[in-house]
Amino acid sequence: MAILELSELLKKESVPAAAKKTIASTVLFYQSSECAELIAEAYRFEGYELPEMLDNKDPVISDYVDEHNPEIVLLELNKSREVAKDAERISHMLPNHSSVIVIGQEDAISTIRNLKALGFYYLFWPVTKHELIDFVVGVSDNRLRQRGPGQNRKAKYIGIYGSKGGVGASLIASEIAYTLSDLKSSTCILVDHNYEGGNMDVMLARDDLHKSNLQTGSIAASLDSSAAKALMSDVTDRLSYLALNGEQRSHEEMRDLTDNMVELVAKDSNFVVEDLSASVDFSRHLDWMTQRYDSLLVVIEPSVSSIREASRTLSAIRKKRVELDHPLRLLIVLNQRLPEKYNSVTYQEIEKYLGMKVDIVIPFIPEVNQMKLYQKHLYNSKTKALKPLRHLVKLIMGEQTQSVSPLARLTKMLRLKG
Repeated sequence: MAILELSELLKKESVPAAAKKTIASTVLFYQSSECAELIAEAYRFEGYELPEMLDNKDPVISDYVDEHNPEIVLLELNKSREVAKDAERISHMLPNHSSVIVIGQEDAISTIRNLKALGFYYLFWPVTKHELIDFVVGVSDNRLRQRGPGQNRKAKYIGIYGSKGGVGASLIASEIAYTLSDLKSSTCILVDHNYEGGNMDVMLARDDLHKSNLQTGSIAASLDSSAAKALMSDVTDRLSYLALNGEQRSHEEMRDLTDNMVELVAKDSNFVVEDLSASVDFSRHLDWMTQRYDSLLVVIEPSVSSIREASRTLSAIRKKRVELDHPLRLLIVLNQRLPEKYNSVTYQEIEKYLGMKVDIVIPFIPEVNQMKLYQKHLYNSKTKALKPLRHLVKLIMGEQTQSVSPLARLTKMLRLKG
């Protein structure tokens, strides 16, 4: 009888203890059965609900994130040859609000440093069940206290700057946004900084898009994330469009309003792509441009006026980059809007004048206007622009690309034609 009473007493005491255990919702993307089994055993042993367990494959990760909202992501990279690079690639598919724990076997300070820069935790493998649970509980606690490396996670900002009007900055911005959201399974916000006109609706092949109006007297301080989201348009499940009508306000006021709105919604996105067409003079705001973006794409055409203006802007931005100590990446995109025979400068002259190599050449596509008229896109077309655009997105994402320069490839192609 005494044994029975003691048993009942233990049961009564163990229930409240287990009930107090809480942990954030978790998903595991695993590469090995050993890792999956250890994590399952650890969770069961401690009385926690088992996390979702799925193969660490890009389509699986993308599909899961589309339908669920995990608070903690366990990402096994034990079979990865370069943990930090694989983690960075996958990071663009994961929500910024998720706390990510990378599990790997690389015992290097550089790996820890690179993952911390991504806002990821690192758990060295092999690990015991007790160590794993303690680590996950610590991460869950950090979420509640809003601390830890996960607070560093934010959207990557990409600016598309046109050296002059009509060089195709809006077209390239829209195609990059589609590529990131569709092919790379990343959430993306496309921001239109042309506050009084523009043709981004045509570039996006969506005739139902429009610029949002702010009521007279509205100020940025009165906006919250819900109000900001209400002013955006959904282009696809992963791509949103933000454009404000600025007919009653100055350019500076509209830019500040747009910036504040983006900051309110960017935490839920992987990328922010901003169209800085030359029809709006952004060259006067070099400090803003230099500090705001992770990558700035300068779009040029093979004309004297375009190259001169690009050279002036690039020179000023390089100086500002040093003054402001901001690691801004500059990429030069040569958009061949007309057949090569109409070029007023050669590709070699362009690179010599700019003092920089051209990173990507978008070849002349005669059917581009007709494609947009019929709501088609370059990024998934069968045109010559397909590979350069995808190559450009790889550069933006920091992925490894072929060492052959775009000018060399284009020269080879022209020789074959000849």
